Amino acid sequence: MDPFTYCREKAAPEGSGGYYAVLMQPQAARAALLALLALERELAEVVEECSEPAVAERKLAYWHDELARGIGGAPSHPVTRALAEAAPRALDAAGARTLLEGVHHRICHPQYRDAAELDADCRATAGQV
Repeated sequence: MDPFTYCREKAAPEGSGGYYAVLMQPQAARAALLALLALERELAEVVEECSEPAVAERKLAYWHDELARGIGGAPSHPVTRALAEAAPRALDAAGARTLLEGVHHRICHPQYRDAAELDADCRATAGQV
C-alpha cells in the first residue's frame, strides 16, 4: 500500500476532522501534515487500545526502533516512509525521544475517564492517588 494512502486511511478518512484539517492546508503542506497526523494516531492507539501495560510497552519499543530507522534513512512502516518523503526533518533524535517519553508517561499514568473512576481508584488506594 502506498504510504500516503495508509496515512489517509489511518488519520484522515473522508469527512473526518483530520480530512478537513489536511484539506485546508496549502497543497505543499498536506502530505507532511497527513504523515504527522498518522504518526499521532499510531502512538495514541498504543495508549488507548492496549489494556496490558506490557503490550503497550512492547509496541512503544517498536515505534522507538522504527523512528530511529526513519531518522537513519531506512524507514519500513508506511507512516515513517511518508514522513521521510514529505517531512524528512519533522523529527530528529531528540524530538523522537521527547515524543516517545510522552507516550510512555501516558502508559504509566493513565488518565481517568470520569470522576467515578478517579473516586474508585482513590478508595482502592486509601486516598494515595
